[in-house]
Amino acid sequence: MMINNKKKLWNLISYIFIYIVLQFVLVGAYSAWYVIEYGVTPTTEDIFQPAIYISLVTSLILFIVMFLINRRKIVHDAKNLPRFFLGIVFGGFFIILGINIALNIIYQQLGIDGTSLNQEYVIQMFNTNPLAMAIPTVLFIPLIEEIVFRGVILEFFEQKFNVYVGIIVSSLLFAYVHTMDVESLIYMPVYFCLGSVFGIMYVKYKKNILVPVGIHLINNLFSFISIMLLQLLENFI
Repeated sequence: MMINNKKKLWNLISYIFIYIVLQFVLVGAYSAWYVIEYGVTPTTEDIFQPAIYISLVTSLILFIVMFLINRRKIVHDAKNLPRFFLGIVFGGFFIILGINIALNIIYQQLGIDGTSLNQEYVIQMFNTNPLAMAIPTVLFIPLIEEIVFRGVILEFFEQKFNVYVGIIVSSLLFAYVHTMDVESLIYMPVYFCLGSVFGIMYVKYKKNILVPVGIHLINNLFSFISIMLLQLLENFI
């Protein structure tokens, strides 16, 4: 079962308005209140903590909206999971892990150090409130992003051109959204490969949206655990 064109449009509108526009509006409203209340412009640190909770709320709202829009497909795909679903999900995750290790080696050989702004943002969220970071990142974002980038964008370009164009374009857009700024564009290959694995697995397993959602969830959970362990290690040392 594919997502029909009407639902694709609503998914895209919901993603743009709720997850992007609404967050900017709420953060802007908080900044305006801060200026009125304290008479000074808020710093990045002043805005960051409420921004985490704004992101949590908007992610929850969008998750509910997208679940309701796509509930028939989600239920259908849940009833028609491929055989060895967990093996497929973890297999996809290990492919991503292998690609990330290889890319990290290449970056080190090129003398490229650091992380993307998106990763720095995630680490800051963890340091501020680990639970508020974990809930949207692990539970909400995988379904939201897979519906938008695979269920909507990939399928749109597949219908207009072919499946290869669909995978490439959806992965490029996925990578661009996750780099967030010009300086982080150097890390686009990391997110492009990530999106490509999601796209290939989505197509390979009869467009069952829960396949890339599962891989995405495990990948984000692994990232969360890695950050947690690194922070604990730093505090211990």
